[in-house]
Amino acid sequence: MPSCPFLNCVFGETCCPFLNAVLGGFLLLASLILFRCSSEIVFPREAFVLHNGEQNILANDGTVLNCFPHFLQKTIYPFLFVIISPFLFIIVVFSKEVNIFNFGELLDNVEVLSQHVNDDNYRSKIKVWLNLGQSYAFYAYDFWSELQSTYTFSGVDAQEKYFMPSDFDKPTRLWDFTNNTKLSWITREEYVDANTASVADAVEGQPSQAMLYGINAVSTEPSSSFTVQVKSSSSSDNGGITVRIEGWLDSAKTILGHEDIIVSTSSPTTYVAGTNTYYGLTRCVKSSNTVGYITVATSTPTVLATIAPYDRQSRYPVLFLGLIPDSTISYRIAYKRRMTKLVDDNDYPFAELDDFLTCYATGFAFHEEKEAQSRAEDMFKKADAFLQTAIRNQQDKMGTGFQHKLIPTMAQAHRR
Repeated sequence: MPSCPFLNCVFGETCCPFLNAVLGGFLLLASLILFRCSSEIVFPREAFVLHNGEQNILANDGTVLNCFPHFLQKTIYPFLFVIISPFLFIIVVFSKEVNIFNFGELLDNVEVLSQHVNDDNYRSKIKVWLNLGQSYAFYAYDFWSELQSTYTFSGVDAQEKYFMPSDFDKPTRLWDFTNNTKLSWITREEYVDANTASVADAVEGQPSQAMLYGINAVSTEPSSSFTVQVKSSSSSDNGGITVRIEGWLDSAKTILGHEDIIVSTSSPTTYVAGTNTYYGLTRCVKSSNTVGYITVATSTPTVLATIAPYDRQSRYPVLFLGLIPDSTISYRIAYKRRMTKLVDDNDYPFAELDDFLTCYATGFAFHEEKEAQSRAEDMFKKADAFLQTAIRNQQDKMGTGFQHKLIPTMAQAHRR
């Protein structure tokens, strides 16, 4: 039995079809049995007596068994059972069993609400709309609990830049555990403006400021020229995945070149080597989504980069420290992770956003129909309301003691 899109849209509920159908059927059967018992059981006339002015059933020992009016027993009660039981059935069948829909369930619900069930072409549109909704929610708020993560790394003597994880989106805090301090954030341009001499002379000391500047294609930069090879982590990637490698072909890094390396169709987990010699890589991209992750390595092989199944390119945000460390320092950075696109039916949104995503995608569906513009506006308004509620819930997750704590410059909070 499918879920109920209307209730899902309003209450954000899902169902366990088999179990709830059984429970709903049981309630319906029980109500029918009560109806039959209360309306068709016949007692001898002498079994009825007057008790407090009402007709009741009298047991053999004279005990009054029924203390409610016989009129209600024969008419109104059976009627109420018959009327209420279907609603009980609906409530139980669509009762909440889980707290988040997967991609396939969201698609089904939007199909029903937009009246485009079993329309594969329209389903492709809904996929785009749901991913647009997830992106909108992702960029609307920086402190989703589901996207918070940390990364620990060591500052090295005389090393100015460090590569962050590939799922890194933006920082929230950076701590120096060796010196028990918190570093402040500044743009690279502002830092160089204020510390031009220190940058030019590569002055070392205890860093007090951090900067994000650029995205690197690799997490390790070889010190000399090298060739590249690629492979997949899954033997299922046997469809001829193309990996394009772009980089510098000369030591002065003035000439860019590229080559396309095709993952082995007979043995995808075995390295396939390229032919170009590089002095640095600027991009590593693949032609399509994959089952496993793609590894890009040198001939030795030293791993240079990995590309996740749903990502199309490798990316490593670059973190600069100022001053340049003069010793080994232990750092921990708290950051917001990047979201993952919804692709397969069993993929889940990054947070519990069922109500928002359903209304948001349905709003796009209605917007395509000339006569449904008002319904589209209503759906978008509901979507915004659901998103605001979800964000407020995130803000309150520290507990009631912090429920009314206000941060006026929320958009800048992660920079402090």
